[in-house]
Amino acid sequence: MDKDVATRMERYVDLFNNEQADAIAEEIYLAPVQMRKFGDEIHSVATTAKEVGEQFNLMFKKIKSKGWKRSVIHHMDIKIGGQDMAFVDMRFSRLMANGEPIPPAQRIASYVLVKRKSGWRIISALGQSNPEAN
Repeated sequence: MDKDVATRMERYVDLFNNEQADAIAEEIYLAPVQMRKFGDEIHSVATTAKEVGEQFNLMFKKIKSKGWKRSVIHHMDIKIGGQDMAFVDMRFSRLMANGEPIPPAQRIASYVLVKRKSGWRIISALGQSNPEAN
């Protein structure tokens, strides 16, 4: 099961790097989703796939203005919580075209996934505080 979850998260980052907001909303997330509204530090609930897609489009606009070119995963800590639930802490970076990270150099996000007929889907995405500030 760990491998299936890791594959889903890698697919998520691949879609993210290709700015596929609608595919992320339909294929990776399962609304309603608890997530951080991009550009805001407050977590809230996106109630529809359309709202999830809109949040990702806002995110792409914001991070591209900072020079973002792609994101890379450094490490995933996956914990399986039964047959249909998984928890993932992902350490990742957002990189500019020159390969330099957009600060903070490493970020952490925590995800809750549920397994459905369509596969593993994210129902909660929580941004953590800057690990470099701790």
